[in-house]
Amino acid sequence: MAGSLRPKTVCVWAPEVSPIWMLRPCIFPCEGRVDRAVMELALYVPRAPITQEERTHWDKNMQLVLDVVTGEDFQTRPFEQIDLRLA
Repeated sequence: MAGSLRPKTVCVWAPEVSPIWMLRPCIFPCEGRVDRAVMELALYVPRAPITQEERTHWDKNMQLVLDVVTGEDFQTRPFEQIDLRLA
């Protein structure tokens, strides 16, 4: 289940962890360009990790989220935009 907390912020509720994605414009031009944004990702977990095993578990979860989003979701976005222009 996903929901929006504020403009350009998405929270995905899950039983174990909730990633929150925040997108904001660059305050200063990035690489001399003004058409850039900064994306931040936070994982909200039931409690702060205490042991190294818990920290490793959440680190793997963060990497999984990043791998799926950058390796799959972001790859399909340009094609979605093309489809919208053709509609």
